[in-house]
Amino acid sequence: MVMLMTTPASAYEEASGVPVEASEGTVGNEIADEGILGLEEEDLIISEEAAGYIAEFFIRDMIETGQTCWNDSTAIIETTLMYDETGDNVTGYTFKLSAGYIVVSAYVDLSNPILEWSDVAEPVYEDAEMDSGDKVVYLGALDYYIDTGEADLETVDGDTVPRDELSNGFEEQRSIENVDEELLSAIVEAKEEALSTPGISTFAADNNKGGYITDPITYAKNVYGGTWTANNWANYWENYAFYSKEDDFSGYGNHCGPIAITNIIKMYGEKYNHSKIKNSTKQDVFGEVMYANNKNFGLYFNSTDGTFRSTADAFIRDSFDVFDVTVRTFGRYAVNYQNTVNAVGSSNRLMYIAMNQGSNTPYTGKSGHAVVGFAYTRLMNSSGFGRAFIKICDGKNNSARYVEIDSIAGAEYWEVNFS
Repeated sequence: MVMLMTTPASAYEEASGVPVEASEGTVGNEIADEGILGLEEEDLIISEEAAGYIAEFFIRDMIETGQTCWNDSTAIIETTLMYDETGDNVTGYTFKLSAGYIVVSAYVDLSNPILEWSDVAEPVYEDAEMDSGDKVVYLGALDYYIDTGEADLETVDGDTVPRDELSNGFEEQRSIENVDEELLSAIVEAKEEALSTPGISTFAADNNKGGYITDPITYAKNVYGGTWTANNWANYWENYAFYSKEDDFSGYGNHCGPIAITNIIKMYGEKYNHSKIKNSTKQDVFGEVMYANNKNFGLYFNSTDGTFRSTADAFIRDSFDVFDVTVRTFGRYAVNYQNTVNAVGSSNRLMYIAMNQGSNTPYTGKSGHAVVGFAYTRLMNSSGFGRAFIKICDGKNNSARYVEIDSIAGAEYWEVNFS
C-alpha cells in the first residue's frame, strides 16, 4: 500500500520530536471576514466536479511514475462527500477507485489538495457500520467519524464522541499563502468577471448565481464565463413532468415535501397510464397524500418542521398505497453527479431531493426544500471543465427549473423506483 497524507504541524512534531513552524498566512475564514481581494469563504471551496478532476490528474501522474498498481483502466466508481463536525460544511471528497481510493480537500488554501490515497486499501470509514442516511465526518488525515444525526458522533470503531468536543482540524492549516499566485489571480478575475457580466443582478435574476435556473448553458456562461455545450444528459420524464406548487394548496406551510410527492404521483400516473391518478386533480392527489400523513402521524408537520427526512421514504410509499400502487424507495443518498446519473439515467426512476437550508439557490426555506429530480445534463466548456445540473419540479414554479449539483452540497435524495 502507498499512502500520502497532509498532516497538521503538531502531528509532525509529536511523531518526530522536531517542531514544525506553522504558517502565519491568512486562513480561509479571515479572508471572508476581512474581505481580502474581494473573496468570500465560498470562493475558496473546491467543488465536487473540480475535485474529481484533481483526483483524475493525480491518478494519471502516479501511473507515469510506475510506483502504484494503477493503470489506464483505473477509474472512479463512487464519490462520498465528507463534512465537518456540524454535518453541514463539506471538508473533502473521497473517490473510491477500482483499486484504492483518493481523498481530495474541499479547501483551495491547503498546501496539498490530496489528503490521503492508497492504490490497494479501502477508505477507513468502510469498516464502520453505517445506515443509508449517515454522513462521514472528516476532520483531518485519518480522523473520521460517523454522523447519525444524534448529538454524539461515532468513531469508526463504534465508540461515541460528543459533537461539541470536536473541531475541524483543517482550519489551522489553511493559509492564503498556500494558494498559487496564478490560481489566486484566476479566482479573483473569475469572480470580478461574473459580477461585471451584463445581466448579473443583485436581485438574483434568472440564470444568475442565487437565482432560478431555466437554461443551464446561459447560467454557466453568466456565472463562469466562456462557452458551454452539453456533453451528457438523460431526460425520460419530460413529457410527464407535473408542476403543482405551494400556492396551489392554501392553509399549509413548509409543505414542499407533500407537494413533491404529489408531483411524483401525477408523473407516475401520466407515464404509466394509471386512470385513477390521471383523472385526479392535483388538489385530489395532494389530499390523498395528506390522508396518508394523517394515517401515519409523524411524516409531515404543518408549518413547523415540514417533512422529516427520516421518514420521507415511508411517506412516499404510504402515499402511493392510497392509490393501490406499490413502489420501491432506495436511499437516502448524497446528491452528486454519479448518483444522479444512476438515479435518473434510467427511465423508471425519479428523485425526491431534500436540500439543506441555506443552499446557494432560491430554495432556502426554514427547513430546507424538497423537489422532484427527473433529468440531468452535464456541460463542458472549451477548456474541458464540466458543470452538472438536475432538472426539477421545484414546487414554486409551473415549469421546469434546474439546480447545479455543486450548489446543493449536503442535499440528499431517495430514489423512487417503478420497476
